Order: sequence, then C-alpha cells, then structure tokens
Amino acid sequence: MPVFKYEGQKRSGEVIKGNVTLPSEAEVRVMLRQQGVRPTKIEQESIFNKNIDLFAQGVKDTEIAIMTRQLAVMIGSGVPLLQAFDILQQGEKNPTLRKALAAIHEAISGGSPLWEAMSKQKDIFNHLYVYLVRAGEMGGALDLILNRLALYLDENVKLMRLLKGAMIYPAMVLTVGFGVTFGLLTFVVPQFEQMITSNGGELPQLTQIVISISHFCTDYFAYIISAIAGSLFLFLRYIKTPAGKYVWDAFVLKTPIFGDLALKGATARFSRTLGTMLTSGVNLIDAIEICKLTIGNSVIEATLAKVKEEISSGKSIALPLAQAKIFPPMVIQMINVGENTGALDQMLMKIADFYEAEVETVVSGISKMIEPIVLVVLGGVVAVILMAMYLPVFNIADSADSGGP
Repeated sequence: MPVFKYEGQKRSGEVIKGNVTLPSEAEVRVMLRQQGVRPTKIEQESIFNKNIDLFAQGVKDTEIAIMTRQLAVMIGSGVPLLQAFDILQQGEKNPTLRKALAAIHEAISGGSPLWEAMSKQKDIFNHLYVYLVRAGEMGGALDLILNRLALYLDENVKLMRLLKGAMIYPAMVLTVGFGVTFGLLTFVVPQFEQMITSNGGELPQLTQIVISISHFCTDYFAYIISAIAGSLFLFLRYIKTPAGKYVWDAFVLKTPIFGDLALKGATARFSRTLGTMLTSGVNLIDAIEICKLTIGNSVIEATLAKVKEEISSGKSIALPLAQAKIFPPMVIQMINVGENTGALDQMLMKIADFYEAEVETVVSGISKMIEPIVLVVLGGVVAVILMAMYLPVFNIADSADSGGP
C-alpha cells in the first residue's frame, strides 16, 4: 500500500505535516477532511525513498472478521469496552493487529470514542468499518453493527477469494505452460540437435523451425528473462498509477469472460456494501461515497462519483445508475423497486446474494473450461516439439532400412 506525505492547515491556522499509508490520494483527502484539516500538499513517496520492512506482517480480512465477531459477542454480553480490547489484545496472534488493538485500547483510555481510535489505524480499518462503528456508537447499537460488519467481511472474503482464484488460476496455468515450453526449447532440444546433426542428412522443415526457435531462446536467454521481468515490473508499476489503474480496469471489464466475472463481482460487492450501510442507518449520499472508496474498480468509482452528484441534486439512485450503463439492467430495476417500496437495503442484500452465487457459478465454469483447453494446447505444443525432434530419427531409420540387403 502506498505511503503519502501530506501538509495541511487546521481552521485555527495551525500547519500540520505527516505521513499516512492509504490506498489512494482521495482517501488521504477524506481522512484529512474528517480531522478538520484543509490539505495543501499531498504526494506519494517513491518506493526507493522509504525503508521497507521485509518481515512486516499484514492483517487479513478473515482475521479482522474474527476479531469483529469476538468484540460483538463481548459487548453484547456486557463486557466493558476497555476490558474487551484487553482480552482481544492478549489473544491475538498477529503482531500487526495486536499492535493496532493496543493503540486503540490506549486511545479509548484517553477518552477517544471507538470509531475515532479505529480511524487512526487506516491500514487495518477502512472507511466502511470506521463509519459503521461510528453509526453503531451514536445509535447505541454497537454490538448489532459489529455483527453486521462481521457478516459483511465474511461474505466479502468469500467473494474476493472466488474472484482472485478465477484470475490467478489461468495466470498460473499460462506461466507453467510457458515455463515447460521454454524449458524444452532451451534444455531438451539442444540435446536432440547434437544427436541429429552428428548423423548428417537434411533436416525436415518442422525440425529446422524448432531448432531455430531453440537457438534464439538459448542465445538470448538472459535478454528474454530480463525483458519478461522488466515488462512485468513496468506493468505493475503502471497499473498502480491512477491513469494506469483506470485503463487496466476498463480493459478487464471489456474482456469476454473475465469482464463479465469482474462486473458480477463488483455488482455483488457494491450491493452488499451499500445495503449494509443503509441497514445500519447511514444516509444514502455518505453510503455511496464509502462504496466509491471500497469498490476497487476505477471505472465504477468514476461512475459512483457521478451518481453521488446526481443524488445530491435530488434525483433517485436508480436513474443515474441506469444512465451510467455499468450495472446490469436487472440490478437497476430491482434498485428502482426497492426505492419505490422503501425497502432498498433489503433489495440490495438480495442482489448481492444473487450475484455472489453467479460469481461462484462462473468461476466453476471457468475452471472446467480451462482444464481441457490447457491439456490440448500444452499437449499439442509438447507433441509438436517432440515430433520435430523425432522426425530426423525416423528418416535415418528409413534410410538405413532401404539401403540394407
């Protein structure tokens, strides 16, 4: 996650400076506004100008979900907040989360409300989490809100695991296939070539092509590896920039199979996030803003920013969503029905359940579709290489048989 250096000015005129770890510059501005600070300068630190802790341990969403559920149970049972965090801190195995819990415990001891203490741990508790905890504290239903948060995190972890699995599996298959082919051309084919050329004779056209490719791979081995590594590094750097991420997200949404999967996943995440916020008493405009910050797709973020502007001017949510033409028509119709019946939060939860099931179905279909394709393609490549190597051997054997007595 990038580190941003910021400067700002409070209403009193006091100038503050600092560093913060957040996913984007937009979230830094939101954080500063929440603290009553007008940002004057925000810049991302270069990865070459900061110390990197190679052994730092992150916090998984599953760990946050478990911690949230434990906290909800203790608060619902009447355990005081300070004592609850003391128990959580003692039982937590992840050092990063344990340190954050200790900081929250200390802040609460100093008189800070829970949501404010959690807002200082931005790398662990996002805007959605902090906003809902704030709503729970103000509404006197913190245990209920925490239970909803735990359920939301559980469903979100399940969804993200499916999406990542669907994306990672083809990438791993392609990597293995490329590695096997490159290994055959670099290490196996040269051994066959020595045996074939030692017997003389004219090489078949297919064999000549494979040997030429093998020579290219072996002669430029270091350059090929460097080019692949460099291209991957530059690509990853590019998609981390705002412009690069937008281009990549737009490209993913337009791909034949994975675009549909990404859209279904984003629809499920948007619906569950917005539904959870509305159920917890958060107003629609703030809920849309939180969805925009947590959706994870730049194209849909831009769409939600426009939707928020339209809602702020007095329009319903269904109309600007329909005009954006991002989400499926069925989603717009269900949201429109939910608005008209006063049950938008419940309708959003039903949409989320439906599209999460759709994602699971698509992922299962992708896995079943990729496996035979991989077997055919990879098997075909290996078969062509082996055929090219054995054709001269067969020719030599035929020549020996025809020249015999």
